[in-house]
Amino acid sequence: MSKKLKKKITNFIYESNIDCKKISWLNKKEAIQITFIIIFTSIIISLLLWIIDRIIFYIIALIIKLRF
Repeated sequence: MSKKLKKKITNFIYESNIDCKKISWLNKKEAIQITFIIIFTSIIISLLLWIIDRIIFYIIALIIKLRF
């Protein structure tokens, strides 16, 4: 490898380490809270979509039944 490429790679790794130190990571309590919020939201949205699907299915079945 050329000296230029080695210097670029070394510089990239050095700057990446500096940037990683600037990141504010979540603590355990915050991570657990966010995880439960995401799970709860996913369950609520899936239930709402399931209810909407059942209603649309019922309406389509009713239309087909009236047609024949």
